Amino acid sequence: MRTIQPNAFAGLPNLTGLNLYNNQLTIIPPKALAGLTNLDSLDLGNNQLTTIPPNAFAGLPNLTYLDLGRNKLTTIQQNALAGLTNLDSLDLAENKLTTIQPKAFAGLTNLELIDLGDNQLTAEAKKAIEEAIRKALPQRVQIEF
Repeated sequence: MRTIQPNAFAGLPNLTGLNLYNNQLTIIPPKALAGLTNLDSLDLGNNQLTTIPPNAFAGLPNLTYLDLGRNKLTTIQQNALAGLTNLDSLDLAENKLTTIQPKAFAGLTNLELIDLGDNQLTAEAKKAIEEAIRKALPQRVQIEF
């Protein structure tokens, strides 16, 4: 699969898990995941994603696990993860991340674990990310580099 059409999953409000692992997705179009209000697990790992558009996951209030690992992401922008207030585990490992904007994780009030291993983050970038996460989130978050 190379693309997800807008509203592709409309009519599946009771779906709790979606595995799109190991496809050839390059982008998450706006409203591609619309209607998945009960989704708690989303695996987008091992695709060809290069960017996460702002509010890509809006409308997924129950999502607790998000796997974006093994893609080609270079940056995580502010608002890319907006609305994921129940997210507790985020996998961003094995991408090409060099930059994560300071407020990229703001609002992820239930986040417990973030895996940033095997990226292209400098020691200085890792320190800045760690400080930004500690400042943005009141809870203790386990960060793996």
